[in-house]
Amino acid sequence: MKRGIAFAALAVVGCASAGPVPNATGPTTLQALPPGVRLEYMREAVVWSPIDTAALDLRAGPEGGRWPPDTVLDCEFVLPDQKPSGYTPKFLCRTGEGETYKIKYGRENLEVYGEVIGSRLLWALGFRSDRVDPVTVRCRGCPEDPWGFMKSRHRAEAAPSDEVRQFAPAIIETYHGTLMESKSEQGVDWDELLAETSRDPARARQQTVHRQALALLMGFLQHADSKPSQQTLSCASGGLARDASGAETCREPEIYVGDIGAILGDGWKYARFSTTKVDYPLWKATPVWRDAEACVVAVNGRPNASLGDLAISEPARRFLAERLLLLSQEQLRTLFAVAKVELLGETLQASPGAAVRAVEADDWARLFIEKAAAITDHHCPGGMHD
Repeated sequence: MKRGIAFAALAVVGCASAGPVPNATGPTTLQALPPGVRLEYMREAVVWSPIDTAALDLRAGPEGGRWPPDTVLDCEFVLPDQKPSGYTPKFLCRTGEGETYKIKYGRENLEVYGEVIGSRLLWALGFRSDRVDPVTVRCRGCPEDPWGFMKSRHRAEAAPSDEVRQFAPAIIETYHGTLMESKSEQGVDWDELLAETSRDPARARQQTVHRQALALLMGFLQHADSKPSQQTLSCASGGLARDASGAETCREPEIYVGDIGAILGDGWKYARFSTTKVDYPLWKATPVWRDAEACVVAVNGRPNASLGDLAISEPARRFLAERLLLLSQEQLRTLFAVAKVELLGETLQASPGAAVRAVEADDWARLFIEKAAAITDHHCPGGMHD
């Protein structure tokens, strides 16, 4: 019955395949696209594809999991050429097969939990995303504090050579696609994402539903870090084509939200000049709608965020609502359990006079369903017609 809801909705919004390939003759790689060609790819890019949500294993993750939860990854510390940017503890590690991966680590690093939850949720609902897996890392040559070492002592001395250190919890991030850019780390601004749709009116209507639904999901999660570099225009695996001269084109352009770790709090607040992440009481207290009657989703983004409060159409609300309803409470419990939310050490008091106890995955699952009702049990005014 639930599965029927998802596929019946396709009659409203159409299929999710990419449109015609833009005329991209000239550039030799998708990382050197003329701005006009890149814009045409953005107009045809897919953000959502049909998926059998109710049948998915949220513990294993996409494709059954290249790294099953709690995999022990043996690798060697890689010192980058430049100091790393950002504030989240991370390092590069190279496996024996010669592949180098970005590792985020640390019990106090809230993105370790948030990225597992966010990426698996996007995948389960049919939206494109990075691949993030929880692992235990055994790193040869890692300093005791790799992040602090790279930030404060980079180039001053070499990292320790042979000592093996273990990092858990940790996550490994991968994405199987090819970036499509006109300049390095270009990213996609949300204004572009919502405005630059297909020249075909029917396809543009479909894209607007999908993209607004994604924006509503970001507001629901309080995704505070939506600067342009967090949204990526990419050529999906298997979509890259080369002609006889080596010039590249893409048959399946897509846009996905990456680095989705700053979620499940109350977003950015100027009063404290910071962003909360994976915080049970703060997310519980944060409304989904800034203006429920007008269906304006509340997005408490950072100062450099490109997604702010946004009016959502009824077709977009319904599209996301139908997909949220496909997720079972057990799937959601599994989602929060595989992210190891119990390591956060949060507590709650279920009722006045009740004993204070630890927040568990079941609590997060129930809260998710409770907050999702603001979308699934709501109705938005007109503005887009079926």
